Amino acid sequence: MKPSWNGMSQEDRILINNGCGPAWFPLKAKRFIDRHFMAWMFDAGCGHHDFGYIVGGGELRRWMCDLKLAKAMLNDVKLCFKHGDYNNFIIGLFSGTVFYIALFLFGWTSFEYGRQKSRGEVIAYARFKHGETSFIQRLKRFRWK
Repeated sequence: MKPSWNGMSQEDRILINNGCGPAWFPLKAKRFIDRHFMAWMFDAGCGHHDFGYIVGGGELRRWMCDLKLAKAMLNDVKLCFKHGDYNNFIIGLFSGTVFYIALFLFGWTSFEYGRQKSRGEVIAYARFKHGETSFIQRLKRFRWK
């Protein structure tokens, strides 16, 4: 059975969420990005997206994960506008668009291609293997379905 984000404990979610950006990105840089460019996000969660990437699958599944994040980011941007937070609306519209384009183009470098992982495998990956898979290994595991 495929694991679900809603079925994960808060501790597991914290373990999985590495912030907005790829696992190999420096933590200080990701914290800076989260604080200054992604502060407008309410519902959209990079942790939920990271979870989808760790569960893995094929390229179509990666696109679905990316589309879900894009829709959630768009809803957050609309919420900023609705509540009169125009600064975060503009920042969110710009940074969300740039982030999604980068994700679409380069997300495959972080996605776990192959068989979808179970809940236990997701936790084990988050604890021990996070970011250790080489670029060549990822390229070899690339799958459309």
